Amino acid sequence: MGKFSRRKHNAPAHKERTTYQEVVRENPQMEAYYKAQNIVSEEEWPIFWEHLKATLPTTFRITGTRRYRHCCYQNTSGNFATGKKTNITL
Repeated sequence: MGKFSRRKHNAPAHKERTTYQEVVRENPQMEAYYKAQNIVSEEEWPIFWEHLKATLPTTFRITGTRRYRHCCYQNTSGNFATGKKTNITL
């Protein structure tokens, strides 16, 4: 252990992983704002509102100027784009 330890002396080595609680997707102010815009008719409103509350997919970006960009690109295009990993949809 060096002079500057990253871990405090009495701290545990790691925290137990916990699951996150589901996010409540209710916002009366946002709903009132979009209703005031008259974007969709009253008949289409429930469908429109459900689409706004949908969970978006996780994304990431590979910066083209970084040192390991070619390796990252090969790994992601070879594994993720072909669906070899589990729970991945394109």
